[in-house]
Amino acid sequence: MTAIEHAAPKRARRSGIAAYLHAIRADLRHQRRFRTEQLKTLDTTTGTGAARITNDALSQVTLELRAAAAVALADIDAALNRIASNRYGRCQECGTIIPMERLQALPMVRLCMTCQFAHEVERGDPSA
Repeated sequence: MTAIEHAAPKRARRSGIAAYLHAIRADLRHQRRFRTEQLKTLDTTTGTGAARITNDALSQVTLELRAAAAVALADIDAALNRIASNRYGRCQECGTIIPMERLQALPMVRLCMTCQFAHEVERGDPSA
């Protein structure tokens, strides 16, 4: 939180946060609809009710897309649950407040930068 945000009256901050959460919730719901539709489309492509694809490369790409969409959908649902339970914006590891800029860029994020970096190093992520 910046010094200006900290110095603002509590009521103004609360209404600003409420408006922000309303916008984030709406964006997450939009993303959820997109991912749900994407999964339905990918299900028809991978053969869960349709003819199986014979092209192995296309099938593999489709399966990878489906897995990524399922993970994204789970992250969206988790973020919506954190909003509903008044836990949104706090790191799930250390409990610190996640900066607004990070939440705006990645509304589903559950970790602060420090904990995210520690997880990436722990996993051996080469980008860390």
